[in-house]
Amino acid sequence: MLFFACSTVKNRLLAPLPLEPGLYLVNQGTLTFHPWLSRIQNLDQPDFVIFDLDPGAATFADTVAVAKQLHAILEGERVASYLKTSGKTGLHIMVPWHQAEGYDTARDWAMGIALRVVADLPNRATVERHKDRRQKRVYVDVLQNARGHHAVPPYVLRAVSLATVSTPLTWAELTPALNPRRYTLKTIFRRLARQKTDPMALLLAY
Repeated sequence: MLFFACSTVKNRLLAPLPLEPGLYLVNQGTLTFHPWLSRIQNLDQPDFVIFDLDPGAATFADTVAVAKQLHAILEGERVASYLKTSGKTGLHIMVPWHQAEGYDTARDWAMGIALRVVADLPNRATVERHKDRRQKRVYVDVLQNARGHHAVPPYVLRAVSLATVSTPLTWAELTPALNPRRYTLKTIFRRLARQKTDPMALLLAY
């Protein structure tokens, strides 16, 4: 079970259970749910690590290149990783976390991977938090890997005019021609109907 942050109730968390609580939240106008990276049974232990690739002033082609390099590094370490759109302009790469150590160790490991990406693509990638210092490079954000932080989950609807959806992708779909804006509330169900398997299924298979 995941904790979901609720922005309408200050300093409180909701743990959605059956259908009825979910319908209640929808009826309250909730669009984008933000779960923790850990479950209610063990809040100090993340289930996965997330790499949030934020293009900022960079191009989406740069974001694709950074994602490919990050994937190559993870493959070289024999670490499985799963890709999705953020639902806005970026990409998320999610990695199962099976270590006994908690968030601090997970975040340190992720930062090490991010720094390798920056070393390989210094003109395209950065871990600089300040936007004015990124110089049109893609921000590889790993700081959300912390207790109490949360992330946009797969298949969630984003509160933007196009009603885009954070959509899981196969790595074969990651090309410069990829357009995250094509995955919307109007189009996502056609995609799901064509899919034989969920690209995110193995992320949760533990």
